[in-house]
Amino acid sequence: MTTREEGASRVTTLADGLSCDTLPLWRQYLEMAVLRAWRGVGPRYFRTAGFASRGVPWRVKRDHFGSREYTRWINRMNPPAYRKISQNKLVEKAVLRAMCLPTPRLIGLLDPWTGITPDGDPLTSAEDLGATLRRSPAARICFKTLQGWGGNGFVAARVIRGEGDCRLADLHGDRPLATDVFLKEVGFAEGSPRMVEEYIDQAPHLAALNPTSVNTLRIWALRAGDYCEPRILGAYLRVGRTGSIVDNRERGGLVAPVQLSHGVLGAASDGQGAWVGITHHPDSGERIAGMPLPEIDDCLALAGRALCAFPGIRFAGVDVAVTRSGPTVVELNVNPAKNGAAILGVTRTALRRAFEASKESSIRA
Repeated sequence: MTTREEGASRVTTLADGLSCDTLPLWRQYLEMAVLRAWRGVGPRYFRTAGFASRGVPWRVKRDHFGSREYTRWINRMNPPAYRKISQNKLVEKAVLRAMCLPTPRLIGLLDPWTGITPDGDPLTSAEDLGATLRRSPAARICFKTLQGWGGNGFVAARVIRGEGDCRLADLHGDRPLATDVFLKEVGFAEGSPRMVEEYIDQAPHLAALNPTSVNTLRIWALRAGDYCEPRILGAYLRVGRTGSIVDNRERGGLVAPVQLSHGVLGAASDGQGAWVGITHHPDSGERIAGMPLPEIDDCLALAGRALCAFPGIRFAGVDVAVTRSGPTVVELNVNPAKNGAAILGVTRTALRRAFEASKESSIRA
């Protein structure tokens, strides 16, 4: 799609208040004002949830969470004392591996004081990293801060090996650097430990949408207690834009809900309320709406198992990537953004029903 076509698409989208399928603008503004004052639901959420459509009843709109109510619900479902288990990426990785759940291979914790590999070798310096990578088959790696979110602190690199030498290059660049120079450029220093993983080699059909980012599924999963069957509330695919190494909507990425009954993607949006109804990726031109996801059932099952691996956690947005060999858990988000409910159409009533269904599964067992 050209820049001109992309711009035209955006103008059409932003002007859809004039469409016969949507409410008149005066009604949209009135509902936005009422929902903001009564429920704490803002205009961006209104747009993302598709509330401008005539097909969304008012009773459904007022059944969505406001920000404060959503925060209270998260605190009930996931007590703060239990959240840190998942919010620390290294601890989360250890739990996932202990439960034999597929997750990207851990290369080690890079830290000047406590750095170590899974084999017990030191990983405290650039020299240690180079030695570790010379022994590793990984062609691409990534660095993550232990408690980062929204793609913050994420760095990916290609591993270039020579005789007795190992260099790193930006994932989509061509300038190899010595490991010590590369680490300085990414800001590694004392007090800034990084978890080092093998970079995910995603399945070709997802890479086709945007090859510069690993495009992941965010799956909302819920359970009533530690011994209750998990329930899937919904899922959406996150897709990055050209040149971006992350798929987060905060970094310009797109989100497309999965129609679970058919295993296909719906039309995408920017998740921010500005762009909606995107049928093709604006950069690659690949079709999004109607794209089949043949591995979706395996992804949903894996998300449920991942949720159940963490005691005291009853709700999470589980990020799952699809590789050539199947789905793999990227991470869990125990306080996922409320806008996910707008993307998925999840209401308070839907959450209550899923919770009760999960509780009944424990009673029957």
